[in-house]
Amino acid sequence: MARGFRERRKREAAKRRLVVLKWLLLIGGLAALGWIAYAAGSELARHDVRKLEEQIVVLEGNLSGKTEAGEKLLGQRDDALEQLTALQSRYEKDVPTGKPREIFELMREQLDAGVSEDRLRFLIGTAGEAVRCDGSPDQKRFIVQTGLTRGKNDWVAVAGQTIVIRAKGEAVKTADGRAQAWFDEEKPVTVSFTKIDGGKSEAVGVLPLHHSVIRGSNEYRFVLTKSTNRGFLQVTSERCRLPSGR
Repeated sequence: MARGFRERRKREAAKRRLVVLKWLLLIGGLAALGWIAYAAGSELARHDVRKLEEQIVVLEGNLSGKTEAGEKLLGQRDDALEQLTALQSRYEKDVPTGKPREIFELMREQLDAGVSEDRLRFLIGTAGEAVRCDGSPDQKRFIVQTGLTRGKNDWVAVAGQTIVIRAKGEAVKTADGRAQAWFDEEKPVTVSFTKIDGGKSEAVGVLPLHHSVIRGSNEYRFVLTKSTNRGFLQVTSERCRLPSGR
């Protein structure tokens, strides 16, 4: 019973981490929209600022005394300064700072990492909707390929046999440098997720790892951990139904 309690605690902790990761992605998507608007508007703002500054320099150079022409130029200069102040104020308002800037940076990282704009827009649009998960995770284990291992136990199929999971890792080496058949649990592994109807994604890093795959109206969430059996990787999967907005 104590072990079962610990396992439940681990699964609950994994779920919480997945929720945090999703919210980070949602926030990153929101910042994506801000970045698109900022990138387009900031260049235009800089161009307008330069034009106004050049105009002010010309006007100030042409001023001479208190003549009627001078008074007119002074008025034009004041108008230009007023426009410049308003433009700079708007520019500073549009530039993300503080928390919005952190969100913007996160969004840019997600875009650089290959997350599609459509995915980010979807997450933003459905941020307020609840995601319903089955609440009955499925666990399987399989052998991590090292180049020295061969066999039929080096993959598993989940989600009704529609997603195939494989993993590659670095073989453990003895003190004299001899490679063993099982993978080094302290080194990064590469876990691939292949959908039978096309599409492939990967999770790379030191275990434990978290990953999710969208298929149809469902999101399949995975937690990848070391197995108690040497050379094996344990995968815990759960199906969650996406909001109807997708």
